[in-house]
Amino acid sequence: MASVYARIARSLGATGSLAIGLLTTTALIAPASAEIEIVTVTAQKRVENNVNVPISITVNTAADLKNKNIGDLTELGQKIPNVNASGTFTGSFNIRGIATSSAGSGFPPDVGVNVDEVYMGRDRAFDTVLSDVASVEVLRGPQGTLYGKNTVAGVINITSNRPTNEYEAMGDIRYGNFDFLQARATVSGPIVEDKLLLRVTGSYQNREGYLDNTYLNIKQNSLGSWGGRAMLVYMPTSDLNFELRLDGYHEGDTAGMLETVHTLDGATCSSFPYNFLGCNAAYYSVVPSQNPLDRKVEDNTPYDQKRGMWGTSLKGEWNMANGYSLTSITAYRNLSSLQNADQDGSRLDGFDTGRDEDFRRFSQEVRIESPAGDRFSWLAGIYADSELDHNFYHIHVGQAFPTFLLGAPFPSLLPAGFSEAAAAVSTIQEDSASAFVSGKYNITDNLSISGGMRYTSDHKSLVYQQSPTTPIAYGVIFAFAENIPLTHATTSASELTGDANISYTLAENQVAYFRFAHGFKAGGFESDIISPPAVVTPSTIVFQPEYLNSYEVGFKSILFDNQLSANFAAFYYDFTNKQEQVNTGVSFLVSNAASATSKGVELELNWSPEILPGFSAFANFGYVDAKYGTFGAFTGKQLAGASPYSASWGASYTTAFMPLSNTNFVITTDWDYRDRAFTDPSDNPLIEVQSYMIINARIGFEDADGNWGIYAWGRNLGDKTVLGGGVAVLNNIYITRSINSGRTFGLELRGHI
Repeated sequence: MASVYARIARSLGATGSLAIGLLTTTALIAPASAEIEIVTVTAQKRVENNVNVPISITVNTAADLKNKNIGDLTELGQKIPNVNASGTFTGSFNIRGIATSSAGSGFPPDVGVNVDEVYMGRDRAFDTVLSDVASVEVLRGPQGTLYGKNTVAGVINITSNRPTNEYEAMGDIRYGNFDFLQARATVSGPIVEDKLLLRVTGSYQNREGYLDNTYLNIKQNSLGSWGGRAMLVYMPTSDLNFELRLDGYHEGDTAGMLETVHTLDGATCSSFPYNFLGCNAAYYSVVPSQNPLDRKVEDNTPYDQKRGMWGTSLKGEWNMANGYSLTSITAYRNLSSLQNADQDGSRLDGFDTGRDEDFRRFSQEVRIESPAGDRFSWLAGIYADSELDHNFYHIHVGQAFPTFLLGAPFPSLLPAGFSEAAAAVSTIQEDSASAFVSGKYNITDNLSISGGMRYTSDHKSLVYQQSPTTPIAYGVIFAFAENIPLTHATTSASELTGDANISYTLAENQVAYFRFAHGFKAGGFESDIISPPAVVTPSTIVFQPEYLNSYEVGFKSILFDNQLSANFAAFYYDFTNKQEQVNTGVSFLVSNAASATSKGVELELNWSPEILPGFSAFANFGYVDAKYGTFGAFTGKQLAGASPYSASWGASYTTAFMPLSNTNFVITTDWDYRDRAFTDPSDNPLIEVQSYMIINARIGFEDADGNWGIYAWGRNLGDKTVLGGGVAVLNNIYITRSINSGRTFGLELRGHI
């Protein structure tokens, strides 16, 4: 049966792609009395009270997503303590200092994103429009027992709504500035009552760009997407049911969100040491000085991104007569994407890069769960997956590239019409198999122990070649892309991961716990563009697995007659061979840091006072100290993507609107703060994300029975400009940074029949 979720962890908010925080929500029906409700989760693949699960979990329900105008997973992920989230096309999450974005397909992310228990596999598939979602669980910390090798940072579980045995239809339309339009609709009901049920949902989203390309006279960062999902449930008996799912999503016309911070211009050419090296200031004088905050760019090559994905899964559940249950999940995923970026950030033809990818994944899980017992319960299973990833990375160099940096025999200015290009073509095959077991034993009514183990065997193979794709006149392209003949490489890893926990119930809904977890992530390959002075052999193209030991103490509670929920956690991470992407100035290489540590605390509070029905407030706080131990020149530096401090606070109020019968007035607001973060291991201050605060609000009227609603919403009401992650090329000559949207606002209409 489907999991049942009540509303407790209102760790949400509504911001642009760089905001973070937590926003308490209010249900569509004004509460008769204030109360924090119990929430159940499926984080450990069984239905449990969140308070009793010894893992740091933030649960976001359908009501949270609707009331906070959350459109995608990135916006949702930004609302959790010690979590940074950004990007849409390539979703990037940093959980407790562990970054999950990847530069190449040979370096999979450290977070597991699962939709209806199916692993998405690549960060290009993480973030889509959230439509008809029942809940989202964010598990912080390594999840090596039940979720496997690529969950060192944590797991995000998305559960969609199941078909209903009664006919229903619902939908919403949102319109805002930048001509933003989003429409979502769902229909559900029986084909054969009590036996065959169907639910279909679809979404459409469109927005003009919020970056002005004043050179090409176009808008960049436009967005157009559409997608759908269908779920067919067949219940031949009361103890047996099958769920067939099919989904698809397409996103196009995504023309980038990169702002130019610095590029080669006449002033730079005239300064030392570039003038000494022979830079032609007159040639670059046509490039104006850059204002990275004006949301204006002069790219001669438009930034372009497109992706399409689809998948299907079949889940079978059999509740056996002896109380045991057997579950099987068979899934297939397919992802195709392409992207191209103007890396010099100017109107001149300097250089640009791009990537085309075709990714396929098949997985099979079978597990058995014991009957619920007073003392002991267990779960065991096997899991296997197979991935095939084809990639085409390309790089192009034009006349405006500063060849004076390369020295003789290259001229200081390339001839008009100059063009050289190269490409790296790679195919990665990965096959993995694992077996796992998890159990819980109640020693007394108050004291329990739990834990589990997972053995994983992983094998990967690579076929790689890099060569020019255009006639070579001067060989400038070889400064960026070595001529690498066809190369074969393999890597294998086997590891025993798991967790051990002890929990003590102080009183009803008051639980203290200690958790130890060991996680690992398999090694991989350099499969992106490889630049000098790298020496490529079957051994040097491989990087090693990473390992993490995690220690956590926590306290979860619902206090004062269900008026206050308070969750606290303190953690310490000890990394071995941590995998990191290092910017060499011309490309990214993956290295293994010998050691790294991350330690911190998290506090989440939600308050629904009995004396103020309809009112709720929240406050949360996160602190993380994440640093490299031994890692060459990066020793002692802050881990890439980690913000030392995060905090958010806000309130929500719902009350009857007396002029209209059966109508409520609702208002919510949140204030989200994030401390500074660096975007690469060098802690380069030129691409540092400065601390910021984002303010969001929502106000409207709704039917007390949830049949309709009309709202006005606003995000980033203070119009705060935030420069996010970036890339510095050639000793900071070229610097581009992501940039958030400014103030956005609009109207929303909802209906439910």
